[in-house]
Amino acid sequence: LEDQGKSLELMDEGGVNIYKVEGAVNIYKVEGAVDDVLEGGEKVLKGGSGAVNQIDIEFPLSNSNKRHINKHNIESVKQQAKYLTDKQLAEKLEDSFFNPNWSTEDINRYAEEAYNALRQQGKTGNLTYEVNGEILDVFIHPDGTFGTVYGRHKFTLEELREMTQ
Repeated sequence: LEDQGKSLELMDEGGVNIYKVEGAVNIYKVEGAVDDVLEGGEKVLKGGSGAVNQIDIEFPLSNSNKRHINKHNIESVKQQAKYLTDKQLAEKLEDSFFNPNWSTEDINRYAEEAYNALRQQGKTGNLTYEVNGEILDVFIHPDGTFGTVYGRHKFTLEELREMTQ
């Protein structure tokens, strides 16, 4: 990177390696080695498990949007599980969830990336977006406003009860 006039800073954010490239925004690399920096803003970091797209966040998600999407976080259901009957919990588990290894910050970041990438392409409706090896389902209203985003992980009642013991 130095021969390209770029500096690279490795930060440890709670056990997740994040690479910050000088002069770049909204760029991160979770796994693998950084092999190359590409100009033009499409793929910024390449290597290891694949590149992460640089997405300019023109349309940030509101706090209300973030609260909504975090209902698709298994952690929120785990908190409620101790107060719910098996029948009530089974109904909640009919939904799908984000990767259980993702933090709330990861969910918000990936959801915002997915929404912005698709909206910047002028897409609306029910869409899919792949980020960090996961497929997200995204809905964008016809006027371009955010609808929802959720992951595809499913859990059984037994799995959830085991997680909460």
